[in-house]
Amino acid sequence: MEVFGFSASVTKQQLVILNIIAIHICLVEMNFGAYLRVKPTILSHSLGWAVHLDSSFDTTVSIRQLCKEIGLIYSGQIGELKNHYLLQFNPSHSSSIYRDILIDWNATVKLDRKSKETFVSKKLHRRCIKDFILRSDNWLNVKNCDRTTEMIIQSIEKKLHKNSIVVWFSKQVPRQRIKRSLHFKDPQFKEQWHLQNNRQKNMDINVTGVWKLGIIGTGVTVAVVDDGVEWTNPDIFDNYNKEASWDLNDNDGDPMPNSNNNESNQHGTRCAGEIAAVANDVCGVGVAYGAKVSDGV
Repeated sequence: MEVFGFSASVTKQQLVILNIIAIHICLVEMNFGAYLRVKPTILSHSLGWAVHLDSSFDTTVSIRQLCKEIGLIYSGQIGELKNHYLLQFNPSHSSSIYRDILIDWNATVKLDRKSKETFVSKKLHRRCIKDFILRSDNWLNVKNCDRTTEMIIQSIEKKLHKNSIVVWFSKQVPRQRIKRSLHFKDPQFKEQWHLQNNRQKNMDINVTGVWKLGIIGTGVTVAVVDDGVEWTNPDIFDNYNKEASWDLNDNDGDPMPNSNNNESNQHGTRCAGEIAAVANDVCGVGVAYGAKVSDGV
């Protein structure tokens, strides 16, 4: 059975589908994609938090006040996301955080404050803080300071949680670029011009750069509510999430489309394939070929 109708001509309906898929990928990777779109220079070897502030407050005043209270520095708006900003920890401008973690340490330490072990532990914290300041360009590589770093993160996030103007925040995780080949074994990949258009540049959904970063949809399940999914298809089977699927018509867990009318019951399968077709040696690949698909028919 033909699952993917790849051709040079695209109908209006197909364009709509491709746009929906592109939007989905954008939403799935918004956290990291937004991180990349920050225009100001991002500090190397740093901790950063994406922060969403309450729009009812004066933005300029709110950011300045928040950075001062928490001990972070403002690094700019995140892409075009209104009221979303990147705040970063700078070892040379965080005296309030150092003071707070030493206070928290004193309050939570369970050892005898006069014992040698307690003295050594406190001395280590002070040494780490001093080294962080002296080596601010590479402070995360200072040895034997993992506990101090952990306390810095806890102190910052504790303040973010308590702050009334913070709607949401997320600690940013650095991504390492991974060189990946785009020479898939799937025989129809070369015809998937919407993914990689080698004939007309910039006439695709610009997803290959995301793939090269190792972002392929891993850990994500996309629900396809349509006329069923032929989950036994070899280009879908390995990426099919059985536990998340349900046949609403027959009230069972098998959303296999009705075989009595093949022509009208292929749409759900095609959509599932365009989203998460497996990178193997069958047909083509999905826009998020590391994701899972489920179905509710």
